[in-house]
Amino acid sequence: MSAFPGDANPGVSSGTAAARLMRHFYVAVGVLVALIVAVAFAKRAVEDLSHPFSPLPWVLHFHVGLSAMWVLMFVTQATLIDRKRLAWHRKLGVFGAVVGVLLPIAGVATAIATARFHLAQGRPVQPASIILPISDMLAFAITFGLAISLRGRPEYHRRLMLMATCVLSSAAFPALPGWTAPANIKYTADALIAAGAARDWLAMRRIHRVYLVGIPVLVLWQLTARWIYLSAMPAWVAIANHLVQ
Repeated sequence: MSAFPGDANPGVSSGTAAARLMRHFYVAVGVLVALIVAVAFAKRAVEDLSHPFSPLPWVLHFHVGLSAMWVLMFVTQATLIDRKRLAWHRKLGVFGAVVGVLLPIAGVATAIATARFHLAQGRPVQPASIILPISDMLAFAITFGLAISLRGRPEYHRRLMLMATCVLSSAAFPALPGWTAPANIKYTADALIAAGAARDWLAMRRIHRVYLVGIPVLVLWQLTARWIYLSAMPAWVAIANHLVQ
């Protein structure tokens, strides 16, 4: 029996590998994101130890801790749903909501503090580039907020939580070791969201409206942020310079 009522395809036998993958899809994505984040942060930690300099801003450590908690919580929550532990899922959800509220606040503060830190170290910094992490945090806040408001509708809630988690992980992809992934792949995390849409099609022969609406909006959001950065929009450059000074 599917752990997600209404998501099962009557034409797919529950004992097949495809059915098991569909049933445990959210856990699998959570574990994959956790591995990606762990490898990316481990690489950064090694680089920092190899080239010691002034202590990093404390808010960066706070943000990393919150991000790790979020990813671990996503895996745990998906596992609880798989095992039909709904009461525990709801209890842990209260803590998850607190982490979710703090994450975008810490993320924006980290983007600004890191830019200031690099400037203080004499490193080349393009202040306008902070639009990219800030836009990611806003995208996370919106998908997370929608997921919380629609928690009474599980088919919406879990897909929005998946999108929020994938958006959060986008910062980890460029930090992966070069031999694991090509350069400049910041939005590769979108492929995990697309995999969610593919899973819907395989399981239900239709794609849920969360993905039908959410994926195009997210891609447009990301392209807009990148255009603002690359075009050096004067209004944004002025704001960014003010933020990092």
